[in-house]
Amino acid sequence: HLIIPAVIKLVEQADIIDSQVRSQAIKTLGRLCQKLNFSDYASRIIHPLSRVLDGDDPELKSVAMDTLCTLAYHLGSDYTIFIPMVSKVLAKHRIQHPVYDSLVTKYV
Repeated sequence: HLIIPAVIKLVEQADIIDSQVRSQAIKTLGRLCQKLNFSDYASRIIHPLSRVLDGDDPELKSVAMDTLCTLAYHLGSDYTIFIPMVSKVLAKHRIQHPVYDSLVTKYV
């Protein structure tokens, strides 16, 4: 509960932080998700990741999608409440990610 807010802050500070640092912060969230239960922090993580997807950096979008896949896998059916919000951003920017699509179809 102490690490997650600090890492999320790194993800969200687009104007101050280098995109490489932001990328590593997003990857860190994905790695932590594999080891810890993020059910209580899902909203605080997924909303910033959706804002990254809404941004302009294609490398960050790719990393964010991979992390969303990890979160969706580990959260299971708890992820279903976030599907409409993420799908809206994906449709807006025409982002396609086959792994994400296959995970989401399991929960819909």
